[in-house]
Amino acid sequence: MQNRKSSQVVQMLGSSLCVASIVFTVAACSAPKSQFKALPEATPPQFASQSTDPVDAPRAAEDVGPFEMAEGTSVRIEKVKLLKPELSAPGQGLEWVSQREPSNGTLEEDGDSVTFTPKHGFVGKVKFTYVAKDKQGRISTGVVTVEVRRPAAEPVYGSSGSKLYRYDLASAGSVEIGKFTIDGASVDNVFDTAISSDGLMYAVAGNALYYVDANSAKMTLVTADGLASFKTIAGLTALPSGQLALAGDGISLYDITTKKLTTLVAPGQYETSGDIVALPDGFLYWVVKTDGNNHLIRVNPKTAALVDVGSLGRDSIFGLGYAEGNLYGFAKNGDVFPINPETAAVGQSSRSEIFWYGATTNPVRW
Repeated sequence: MQNRKSSQVVQMLGSSLCVASIVFTVAACSAPKSQFKALPEATPPQFASQSTDPVDAPRAAEDVGPFEMAEGTSVRIEKVKLLKPELSAPGQGLEWVSQREPSNGTLEEDGDSVTFTPKHGFVGKVKFTYVAKDKQGRISTGVVTVEVRRPAAEPVYGSSGSKLYRYDLASAGSVEIGKFTIDGASVDNVFDTAISSDGLMYAVAGNALYYVDANSAKMTLVTADGLASFKTIAGLTALPSGQLALAGDGISLYDITTKKLTTLVAPGQYETSGDIVALPDGFLYWVVKTDGNNHLIRVNPKTAALVDVGSLGRDSIFGLGYAEGNLYGFAKNGDVFPINPETAAVGQSSRSEIFWYGATTNPVRW
């Protein structure tokens, strides 16, 4: 969530046939309708000759994704994103033919899309093969990879630079879940965490974005590409659009499905003190550094318009969380307090023994 100055403080795709092979992946959604006809394993598509001309050869998309989905949900992807009609000559449009059933779930057709549903309790990677053809009968095959991840279960989480906690707003108490680790190695520079609308937890550390298993605090790299342009990424929040907002010197938006990073607020205007959070009113609320106390900035995620709501009357606010209809601040010294998003007024504090570096609330639970 913030730029840390003290290492001592704990921080969170003719007439002859041609074949092309590919890989694809999937994203969470509504229940499917009619099931596809399965492609027999023993009778793969045959071809007379192979063409390498990118215009002459129809093809399915290569490496779409990987798409991430939460355990216990289904994922939907539009066929057009896999069939890549722009890679075929005019009028050759590809159509879906069949698919092989994946080993750890089911695949069904829903009009112009396909839906994957993993087996109950399955977490991990799943692959399946599909076949498409153009109007001349030329065949293209693809392989889809789906990453099924474990979702967060608790309503509120807090984090120091090295540990993840469950946090109870009513009692102001916390319980340690575990130390943040990457491939078994401890991590002590986790600046912030956030939970997506389907319950997946992410974190920023060392100008990289990670997925976090909220049951164990184990971290898996998602991306680090382009983030250095925003200096130290100290704030993270999830948007209903499926994007993550990363705040440092300015704000970037990362689309989990397309893997694209775009700029919302260019560097050089405000720098994050500690965190950023999306509220139900549709705006982002951003705690930034000034010459004195931290200020609360309201950000329109559609237009990038900025409004300085006012001073928060204190500095080192490293976390923001929204729960039970209230915005809360988490400070470096352990204080947790309500914040009025209309005025930036801070309410009475509760003190914990943890130096907070990040906080997040679970949209699935609120």
